[in-house]
Amino acid sequence: MDGPKSPHSAFVINFWTPVYHWKPKQTSRLYKRQPRAKNQSAQPQTEKPPIVSAPKILPRELSPHIQILWDQWQAMGAQCPTDGFDSADIKKIYRQLVRKFHPDLNQDPGAIEKFLIVQESFETLLTDVSLKISAKSDH
Repeated sequence: MDGPKSPHSAFVINFWTPVYHWKPKQTSRLYKRQPRAKNQSAQPQTEKPPIVSAPKILPRELSPHIQILWDQWQAMGAQCPTDGFDSADIKKIYRQLVRKFHPDLNQDPGAIEKFLIVQESFETLLTDVSLKISAKSDH
C-alpha cells in the first residue's frame, strides 16, 4: 500500500486516539462577543420618574361602622401608623393579627373568636380604605 492515502485515512488513525487528545474546533474571532464594560447594560439608561406615594387616611376619617372594626383591631394589638394608613398597611396589619391569633399557632380558646373577627372585618376594612383613598386622590 504505497499508493496515495485516502482522505479517510486520517479519520481511521484519529479514530483510535483517546478523547483527551482531541482539540476543539477553532472558530473565527470575528464573531466573538466583546466583553462589556462594567455597569453598562444593553438598554440605554432612562431617568425613572419619582415614586409618588398614595394618599393615606387617618382612622378618624373612616365611616362610623368601619371605625368600630378598626377599634376591634386596635384592641387586639394592631398599631396604627402615625401618618395614617393605606391598603398595604391594612394587609400588613392583617397578616400580623392572623399570625398572632391563628388557631394552629395560638392554643388560647379566645384566639379562635379573635381570629374570626379579624377574618370577617378584613375585607370590609380593605374595601372602605380603598374607596376613601381613591376618593381622596380624585380631589
